[in-house]
Amino acid sequence: MGDRRQPTTEYVRNIALAMMAGQTGCVTVILIFMALFGGLFLDARLNTHPIFTLGLVLASIPLSIYIMIRLMLSSVGAIKLSSSTKAPRHTAKTSFRKENDS
Repeated sequence: MGDRRQPTTEYVRNIALAMMAGQTGCVTVILIFMALFGGLFLDARLNTHPIFTLGLVLASIPLSIYIMIRLMLSSVGAIKLSSSTKAPRHTAKTSFRKENDS
């Protein structure tokens, strides 16, 4: 049947980062729409047309940035790299050769 290969750690890490970006984008859009519709609702009820809408939308911008940063930091902190995927350490004694080994 089909040849199924195990996904590499780099592939899984990239998928996790893409999901994290999608999650933060969705939270930001949802928060701004909630502020917009909440402000429109309050302005319609209290007959103060642009005040609550502008205030809530402007207040949602720094709040969404804060939530986005917190989600990214918690997601990045949750991603664990195995010891085989860590970058190799280079020492001062490492010799460099030319491509043609001369």
